[in-house]
Amino acid sequence: MKPDPKAELFKAALATFEGLSFTSPTEEIGPQQEAAPAREAVRVNFHGPMSGCLLLRLRGDVAARLAAGMLGADSPPERGLVEDAVKEVGNVVCGNFLPAYAGDGAIFRLDAPRLVDFDHEPSEPWWQVADARVGLDGGLCEVRVFAAGAVP
Repeated sequence: MKPDPKAELFKAALATFEGLSFTSPTEEIGPQQEAAPAREAVRVNFHGPMSGCLLLRLRGDVAARLAAGMLGADSPPERGLVEDAVKEVGNVVCGNFLPAYAGDGAIFRLDAPRLVDFDHEPSEPWWQVADARVGLDGGLCEVRVFAAGAVP
């Protein structure tokens, strides 16, 4: 049976936040999280049996908290470290999602993650594979995967 891409993307995001930053992500998203301001966004391109990208967007004060959690810091780190943490989260979510969706035997190459404008949309003629939203303390994460090529 083929995996549900939305469920796999949610599980990949959930595991990433729990494992990297020791946060308590949730499926439930409250009104304050929903209304949190747009902050950071990262894009990770991938190539393999299918090519595409993962877009990860953070709302609220999530990025600084994630970076502090990843570094074991008591206070928010400098901006450059926060940006690096956001990129790493995007990279890990993408790396966790692709084998869960395409199968363990599928080999993908990930490009270096890059920060993009929050409203960035891929200009390539790709279809949306999956989307997921994860509630986080102080905001939320929205993640979407777009692809073209062979569907696993």
